[in-house]
Amino acid sequence: MGREVARYEIEAIQKRLRDLGDYSVGKIDGIWDPSTSGALIALQTQAGIAPDGHWGPQSKAALDDDANRRRIDPARAATTAADLRAQGSVIAIQGSRVTWSSVWQIVLGAMGIFQYLATNWQGNLDGLPFPASLILGVLPPWVAPVLIILLNVYNALAAQGIVKARVVAERTGLHNGEPDPAPSPPVAMAPDGPRLGGLLGSLFGAR
Repeated sequence: MGREVARYEIEAIQKRLRDLGDYSVGKIDGIWDPSTSGALIALQTQAGIAPDGHWGPQSKAALDDDANRRRIDPARAATTAADLRAQGSVIAIQGSRVTWSSVWQIVLGAMGIFQYLATNWQGNLDGLPFPASLILGVLPPWVAPVLIILLNVYNALAAQGIVKARVVAERTGLHNGEPDPAPSPPVAMAPDGPRLGGLLGSLFGAR
């Protein structure tokens, strides 16, 4: 590290490294660890100074220069959710599965509503157990399917929001690239376990 650096100085260095886009520095905790040293070496390399991991005047000048903002590889900056699924990203794969599962439940719920409206405007609730008969006797028969559809719309949007956040993290370098920085060759098996194959795999985003 070179000269002794106070904890508050290390925190400032770590924060500045993150501000420049090098998230590999890890936590901002004031501890000079291998992650901090590695991030400084990356900065020194980009700035064209000796990459020795030592904190000195040259390193400080490089850290203060906004021109040394971390450069993101164009291929990584163009990462898509499909790229992340191909790499085996658990977040991207599971988010896609939840989205497609919700979409199919929305479709089936809508089909149920249309089928009911087409065949029976006055449902017979005598065969339903209490309190279902009481609740459904008060509410219109289409309320439950509509609520199911709305819940699944929310689930689908939430899942897509998570996937999009993961894509943004990859593109900006916030994510360290698990299991690999995008794009990379597809993996045979995702780390979350076996995938669905064939038609089911295609429908639920597992392939």
